[in-house]
Parts: sequence; C-alpha cells; structure tokens
Amino acid sequence: SLSSMFCFGREMLAGFLRPSFYRAATNSDRTDRSFVLAATVFSKETDWRTIQNNLTCSKFHYEMEGQDFTLVAHYKSPAFKNEVLVGYRMSPSGVLSASLAFTPRYPLLRYGFRVRLPKSLDRILWYGRGLLESYPDRKESSRIGLYESTPAEMYHEYARPQENGSHTDTDFLIVCDETGSGIKITSGGESRFSFTATPFSPESIDGHQHQEELTDDDTYELFLDFYQRGIERTGFETGTSERNTPARGTFIIEPFLRSLPSDPGFL
Repeated sequence: SLSSMFCFGREMLAGFLRPSFYRAATNSDRTDRSFVLAATVFSKETDWRTIQNNLTCSKFHYEMEGQDFTLVAHYKSPAFKNEVLVGYRMSPSGVLSASLAFTPRYPLLRYGFRVRLPKSLDRILWYGRGLLESYPDRKESSRIGLYESTPAEMYHEYARPQENGSHTDTDFLIVCDETGSGIKITSGGESRFSFTATPFSPESIDGHQHQEELTDDDTYELFLDFYQRGIERTGFETGTSERNTPARGTFIIEPFLRSLPSDPGFL
C-alpha cells in the first residue's frame, strides 16, 4: 500500500492508502440481524470487518510507462472472485491516480480507499452535498455547494457510537492546512464520489458501547468511496452493490497550494 506522499516539504500521510470495504454499524443495523455488517452483531458469512482486516497483498509489480511510474498490487481474500487489484500511476507533475478493481462474492457495504492523515491537514473543503452528512438514501435535504469543515465538526457524538459523517455527490475534495497547502482529490471518471473524514476508525466505533470511551490522537481517517450502501432501509440504492458484479473506480490525487478565499471561483 502507498505509505508516503511528500509535498511542499512535508509528509501528507499518517498511514497507508489501502482498499476500504468496511463501515461501522448504525443503531438500525444492530437491531436488524438480516443486515450483515459486524462480527459482534451479524452473521459471519459476510462480516466485512474481518474481511477488511484479513485482506492481504500477495504480490506486486511495477514499471515505467513513458515518464509515468506505475505499480499494481494484488490482494487476496475469499470474499472476492479472483484478486483485488490496486493500481497506482505517478506522473512527473506529481499527479497520482489510485485505481481499484474487483468482483465481490457478497453484497457490498462500501468500496474505495481509506487513509490516516495528520490533524495538521484538518481543513476540509469540498464541492458537493453539505454541510450536514448525507448518504445515497438520505441526501435530498443537503444542497450541493462549496463547503468547509473539519473532521471534528463533521463527527456526530451519538450516545452509542455509530456510522456517521458521510458526504455524497462530491465533485472535488481539498485536504489542507491553514496556509492552503495540501492535496486535491477528484474522481477519475464522470461520476461523483462520497467521502468521510472522521476522528475515529469504524473498528473503534464498533468496539465501544459509549462515546466517552473513544479516544483520538493527532491523526484522523479519510474514506474515499466510489459506493456506499444507504442507511435508512428505504430500498433506494445507487451504484454497484450486488455480488458477482465487477466493480472498479479511480481517484486522482494531486498537490494543492493556493490561498483559499471565500469566492468559489478560486478553483
């Protein structure tokens, strides 16, 4: 997995950029055993928490394609047909593309990438739905626009910790410090994406009964989702979620250095 991204004289990552398939349970999930999600609550057959933790890289290869450096990592898990492929392409300009391709054996909760970032890069700007959280089946009240927040502000403290804080229909996402130095993330295709910036990992959220038991540090976790399942049980879904259906997607990550006035025209 990608472990370092050095831009403007500083390290941008605080962990590995790795495939992401797991999210924390909601209270609705915990009272409905037909919805398979967490090992401590639901059936083990499609326990995505265990699948996520047991996903292992079996091999990788790299080469130069013209002036671009490319690397493909192969991951294995019984939850997927064949292999999960993660591809990276780095151009001389510093633009990185990160791609994910796989075929699931079970219906998905989410798929994309996750990475820990330093809290010094906790200024989050995006063009998409906001300012409050939104999911595929709960988003119409959130207007599309240019928004700014932090991971701490986007996290909702439920009495019992649960999944929260997603933002759908995102055109671009900027993660930076107070000077405007950071990275900009867009989808490699025509479709929009979802993201979640949270002080706590889903594993930690699922592992605690009370909010006050959670502890944070000088990092936070960023999820970039091509798809995430809805949370309201309305039956409304968008994107790929079915078993045995190939899924793929690409994110473009590039250095960003600019002053950030309130006028959205600066982008």
